[in-house]
Amino acid sequence: MRSYPTPDGDTLGLWYELGELYTRTGEDTRRAFMWGFAVVCVIGALVLLSAPLFGTSWAGPFAPAIPVLAGLLTGGGYFGWRRFWFHKKRNVLRRALVEKAADADQPAVGCLNAYYDAQLILLRSEYEFLRSRGTKRALRSVRLF
Repeated sequence: MRSYPTPDGDTLGLWYELGELYTRTGEDTRRAFMWGFAVVCVIGALVLLSAPLFGTSWAGPFAPAIPVLAGLLTGGGYFGWRRFWFHKKRNVLRRALVEKAADADQPAVGCLNAYYDAQLILLRSEYEFLRSRGTKRALRSVRLF
């Protein structure tokens, strides 16, 4: 049987930060969608309110596309920016874990001896529960496990 070094507090902190980073990606996706939807509503209302003031000739047949395009650009831009930040931060954390001799793709390989038996049972049950759900977010968490 292979013996692994006991992870120190810094390594566990890096694992925790990596887990939090993956959790925040779902929140970023929802936030980008909400931003895009809010922009569609606001710009759509402004386009409708501008008709009595400026007429409809300024927008022409593209009036319905203006709010949708603005919402896509806003939500998509925010989503792209957060994805860029996520990949940058994830790569930094992975390099830090490699420096500590931990495999970022298989987090449990060398870290199980940091837990006592009851915690291992809870981790295993959470792992099996996430696998049974089958959603994208749950499968990402399973991959992290």
